[in-house]
Amino acid sequence: MASALLVAFAGKRQIAHSTLIREDDRRQDIVRVTHHLLAIATDLNSHVTYFNTLLIKGDRPVFVLRELATTIENRYETLLERDAYKYLPGGAVDLICQMSGSIFGIRMLSYGLEKAITDQQLISINSVMLNREAQVNSVNHLLKEITKLIDHLYELRSALDITAD
Repeated sequence: MASALLVAFAGKRQIAHSTLIREDDRRQDIVRVTHHLLAIATDLNSHVTYFNTLLIKGDRPVFVLRELATTIENRYETLLERDAYKYLPGGAVDLICQMSGSIFGIRMLSYGLEKAITDQQLISINSVMLNREAQVNSVNHLLKEITKLIDHLYELRSALDITAD
C-alpha cells in the first residue's frame, strides 16, 4: 500500500513538473515571438515615419522613396509570417490586415512617381508630386495603426510578466 502511494505521489509530482515546464516553454515562445514582432513593428514605424518626412519636405530624389517603399513592404510582409498569429490577440491581427492597403498605397505612390520621371532619376519629390497633403494624411493614418499594433504587442508581453509573478 505504501509503495502504491509513493508511486502515485511521484507520478503526481512528475505531472505537475511537466505542466510547469510546458507552461514555461510556452511563455518563452510568446516572449520570443512578441519581441520579434515588436522589433519589426518598431522598425516599420521608423521607416514609415521617414517616408512621411520625405513626403512633407519633398527635397529628396524620388528614387529614395522607391527604396524606402520596398523596405516598408518587406517589413510588413514579415508581420504576416505564420508564427506570429499563434499568440496575437484579434485586435492586433485586425490592425495588421488593415495596414495592407496603406502599404500597397505607399508602394504604388513610389512606383507612380518613379514612372513619372523615367529620364530624370535625380528630380525631387516636390517637382513631381502635386497633392502631397492627401498622401501625407494616408501615411499618418498608417503610422497610427502601427502605433496601435505596437501597443497591442506590449500589452501581450506585459500580460506575461503579470502572470509570471
